[in-house]
Amino acid sequence: MKIHTHVIPVLALLLASCSLWQSPRSGNGQSSALADGQRRTAPRRSLQQADGVAGVPLLAAPIRGEKLIKREGYTVSYNTKYRIANYVAWKLTPERMRGSAKRAQFFEDPELASNEKVYFGDYSGSGFDRGHMCPAGDNKWSTTAMLDCFIMSNICPQNHTLNGGDWRILEEACRAWVSRKKESIYIIAGPIFTDAPPRWMKKRVRIPDGFFKALVCLDAGRERGIAFVYDNVAGSRPMDSYTMTIDEVEQLTGFDLFHSLPAKQQKELEAQRNLRDWTH
Repeated sequence: MKIHTHVIPVLALLLASCSLWQSPRSGNGQSSALADGQRRTAPRRSLQQADGVAGVPLLAAPIRGEKLIKREGYTVSYNTKYRIANYVAWKLTPERMRGSAKRAQFFEDPELASNEKVYFGDYSGSGFDRGHMCPAGDNKWSTTAMLDCFIMSNICPQNHTLNGGDWRILEEACRAWVSRKKESIYIIAGPIFTDAPPRWMKKRVRIPDGFFKALVCLDAGRERGIAFVYDNVAGSRPMDSYTMTIDEVEQLTGFDLFHSLPAKQQKELEAQRNLRDWTH
């Protein structure tokens, strides 16, 4: 089912009548792709202590059944029934544009129980990429943050063409905007599920029907917001064809994004979708 602006009211009603929670299944005991001898997780520091770079991300309002896990450079709201994130939130700053941390290998989340976590092998033969929500390119500033972004709870089943194409283009655009304008943006990204029949990988991992990425900038005099929504299919279109308001994404997902912002500011930012405010 295509995800487009004109079907949002219908999808919102359908989503309201559909439960997002399925019965859990046991883990399969598959091993991760992490190389022998490599650390399975990095020493934890508070987000405020992360070299003054990461800052504190803005989250969605609490979601029923979520497991909220804080990493060095992002926070994940994890759905233990679907075995993927509800969303991942982080703050992208000019300081994060610096650094040379190398990409890691995927590995399962050490903070999840065996029947909750997703394994590297769950994706084998599925035809889907292991698609980052918080991308590796946003985490070169810290070896720990880079390692964290390859934890499988930050990964969703993503169409190969989308992952390497329009989704990647948006990731690169976000970094370019921050770098060029010397400003910080708050990002929340995650999967979307529609009224289409559920699809599963190996009867364990729910396959998203689409993905969203919502952005707000709170720098004085530059406050603005925008969101993007992509079907989880192959395709190549101009970036402006994917824009939506954050309000519309909230209708699609049922999540209250950036809920800690003052109500007046939230109302104003979440009604915006002007791509030129970001590209110029």
